[in-house]
Amino acid sequence: MRAAFILMLIITAVPGQTADGPEVVFVQTGPFRTRELRREAEGEFRLLERGEGRAADVADAVYRIDSWVRGQGYPDVTVTAQMISLTPHGELIVETAGEFASVNEIRITVDPGERVFLGTIAFDGVSHFAEEDLRAYFPRGRRVPYVEQRIRSGVEQIARLYELDGFVRREVGPHESERVERDDRVHADVTISVREGPRFVIREVRVDSEDLGPEDVERLKDALDLVGEPYYPRQAVSGALVLRRMLGRDGYDAAVSHDVSLDEEGNATVVYHIDPGLVHLIDGIVVRSLEDRGLRTRDQFIRSLLRLDEGDIVDFAELDRFRSELYSLGLYAFVDVGLKPVEPPRDPQPGTVYVEVEERDSRHLDIEAGWGAYELLRGSVSYTDRNVFGLGRRFATTVHGSFRTFGAELSVSDRIIFGPASTVTLSGRYSYRDGVALDETAAGVDLSISYAFTREWNLAAGYSFEWSRAYNLDVETEGADESTVLKSRVGLAAEYDTRDSVLNPTAGGRLSVSPAVSFPLASEIRTVVELDTAGQYHIGLAPNTVLSLSGKYRVRYLPATEAMLAIQDRLFLGGPASVRSFGSDELGLPSRRGVPRGGLSSLQGTAELRFRVQERLSPALFYDIGFLSADSFSLQGDWGYGLGAGVRYNLPVGPLRLDVAYNPADRYAADRSWAVHFAVGLSY
Repeated sequence: MRAAFILMLIITAVPGQTADGPEVVFVQTGPFRTRELRREAEGEFRLLERGEGRAADVADAVYRIDSWVRGQGYPDVTVTAQMISLTPHGELIVETAGEFASVNEIRITVDPGERVFLGTIAFDGVSHFAEEDLRAYFPRGRRVPYVEQRIRSGVEQIARLYELDGFVRREVGPHESERVERDDRVHADVTISVREGPRFVIREVRVDSEDLGPEDVERLKDALDLVGEPYYPRQAVSGALVLRRMLGRDGYDAAVSHDVSLDEEGNATVVYHIDPGLVHLIDGIVVRSLEDRGLRTRDQFIRSLLRLDEGDIVDFAELDRFRSELYSLGLYAFVDVGLKPVEPPRDPQPGTVYVEVEERDSRHLDIEAGWGAYELLRGSVSYTDRNVFGLGRRFATTVHGSFRTFGAELSVSDRIIFGPASTVTLSGRYSYRDGVALDETAAGVDLSISYAFTREWNLAAGYSFEWSRAYNLDVETEGADESTVLKSRVGLAAEYDTRDSVLNPTAGGRLSVSPAVSFPLASEIRTVVELDTAGQYHIGLAPNTVLSLSGKYRVRYLPATEAMLAIQDRLFLGGPASVRSFGSDELGLPSRRGVPRGGLSSLQGTAELRFRVQERLSPALFYDIGFLSADSFSLQGDWGYGLGAGVRYNLPVGPLRLDVAYNPADRYAADRSWAVHFAVGLSY
């Protein structure tokens, strides 16, 4: 089991220097700040100063600093490190060392040389491609630093472009650079030499086999759609893989090789030689663990994912699919699927399919704690089993509470029924909330299915049944009465996600649209149309600086004009995941006594700038804005603002976040102009 005791991690995980190791000192830094250079090798310096480092850590630190300085446009930089040991006879430069028991100081010297910017890029010998198209492989701009590695990378991409278009004998590079002074700066003008050579196109494909019949040979040849395509080596190899996969479906563990002939006119002929071997039959299936302990996963569950049984012809493509599906479940650190033939050899050849797996730890216990301006102290305990009963299904339950709230959820998820790209989830929930405007008790059951079309695109559909009761209302507005609501809800959700991390993104973005319709069940409420849209985008402004922009627009619409929306279904703003200068529900549309009464439209946006100063620690500045309107599809309402600063400490379960926000405008239902929030995860 894994336990995430967050409050303990705050105390124990913050790095600090001990007196056991040498001190790292920068004696020369050029135009750079010491903290910038330290940040690039923070991990290595931490080990050295704790006395846990080795000579290799010094070399790694020098390499990281050197690479970073070169990336700023200093191609002639030199970074050196001296390990100093104090002796009775003075200072001694230690050239090599295993561990640093006798080293008192490590001196880092950075000599950057002159700064150089990228100038013009010219090509010598290009005729097939437009030069402007080739320049797209290099950085552009008026003040782009000259970085040798970026030029080499661009040259390699151009060489790859030529190869994929049939120029297998091309020569791209090396490049030459000439430094010139222009616009009061030093520029490097780059010239790249290109020798294109002939362009080869596949004109003929043949399949040869002494053991396969003419019909099988012709079928395999027709599957190779290569004639007329530019020739490059990997394309011919891909054709061999296609043939081997087709034969594998017929039970052959075939050997496929190929020859290529190129003539002076640019024609390529590819000949595939096939030795199919014997047809394989399944004599038995064996599932075993690679560890000393037995498998939690049931043997029959693993067998059920293999769409083959004893006596079937071995489909080697199916074995590959089976291996990939086992990996995709996330339950196994290692999976091996193979076939062991039974001796002596015969045709057809019986064999035993063996499945060997190494299981991951699938059970986790998480304990979290936090603080909210309205909820005060809050916490939760979660238990997750990703292989409940050994059947590959995920079970999760959470109990959470604060001085104002209490709740519990449990869910069961299945990625087997409709394949690993689909997830079916059945969940139940109960909650109680002592709110600013009302007390609310709610319970519900949800059924949803999601499908990942690609890594970026996901579509989900769901149905829920919900009961809720609002009481102890302190709201002076029409329709805000104590009420009990029983309803069903049908919804869809489409999501496009390119973020580099779900927990702590530094690049990419996410856009989601979620329409839904709620229907009354034995209550006086009317049909409600819901629309939730959200987006976020993350921009890396510098190696350790990220700007995150996010927004969310929500609407509740009642087709019956005379209908009123029950207060527990209205929209509220304010809190740790909203406009952070307010406590929960405190922004907008107050009654005469200053109590929030909810709205039908809401908009909120956030701009947050995070600076990583250590490996895990990131201070942040943020600006929040939001409004709440009494009308559907409205962009006019009560506006609230938040200016603040915070700190994030990255943990495996997500960033630990402390935010302090100030409200420079109307307070609405809040009794103060600032709020403090302590939570896990980012606010968007």
